[in-house]
Amino acid sequence: MRFILALLSVLAFVAPASAHDFYDVLCCNSRDCEPVADSAVTETASGYAVQYNSIHGNVVKGFIKKDLAKFSPDGRFHACQMPSGVRCLYVPPPAI
Repeated sequence: MRFILALLSVLAFVAPASAHDFYDVLCCNSRDCEPVADSAVTETASGYAVQYNSIHGNVVKGFIKKDLAKFSPDGRFHACQMPSGVRCLYVPPPAI
């Protein structure tokens, strides 16, 4: 009986997994990262130019070098912002 009560106590404080729990905590958190439209990202030879309207109502711009972009397991672009622009960018895998 004590085991069941202990288990229920633990489960009461466990939050459900986020749809985007792949965001790197060193890069961003759930308040600063969001999916962005493909049209918000322009791939160049050296990286990705990003410009989008964030869920916070501001225009976010930035450039992320290709070697700093992170893999997006859901196949969509995701950007993480900081006050000066884009901090991280998650990119879908290249088309085969």
